[in-house]
Amino acid sequence: MLETDLHYTNAWYGKGVVLQRLEKYNEALEAYDKALELDPNYIDVWYNKGVLLGELGKHQKALEAYDKVLELDPNYIDVWYNKGVLLGELGKHQKALEAYDKVLELDPNYVKALHNKGIAYGVLGKDQEALNCFDKEVMLDPNSIGAWYSKGIALKYLNRIQEALKSFDKALELDPNFELALNAKKEILEAKKE
Repeated sequence: MLETDLHYTNAWYGKGVVLQRLEKYNEALEAYDKALELDPNYIDVWYNKGVLLGELGKHQKALEAYDKVLELDPNYIDVWYNKGVLLGELGKHQKALEAYDKVLELDPNYVKALHNKGIAYGVLGKDQEALNCFDKEVMLDPNSIGAWYSKGIALKYLNRIQEALKSFDKALELDPNFELALNAKKEILEAKKE
């Protein structure tokens, strides 16, 4: 690649980033496409284009951009994570699990992937597997309100009510106004009265 081509490629990429930050999304996509015309293997451009397309709700096109990144760098952890999120949003939870597994293979302590993996298992009705994810998450991040709440939900679905209440209590200890935990606890306590 000629030096001037590289300069123009970086300029188009930089312009895309700025336009994206300015929320001029169509112009940002055009700039990314110009950069990719000059260098079709520019990983950062494909990544940013995927992020932008995902934010615009163009999930299939975002997945295509992410697949191109993974073709160029199969260990790009943030792409695997983002791919899992998009697949989950599309209702493809089994495929999302595969993406989160890849993230956790690359970094076993990637807490957000662990959390989302637990959510995907829960949606699939695999409550014990979900609980296993949330157990590991609270070990890695004991101050995660979401982890304690999600653990409580998994325990509730496993009919381990006392443990669920303890998890909700832990979430409420961290944030006494956490509405989801307040409501979940209230629901359990009201059901016990019946």
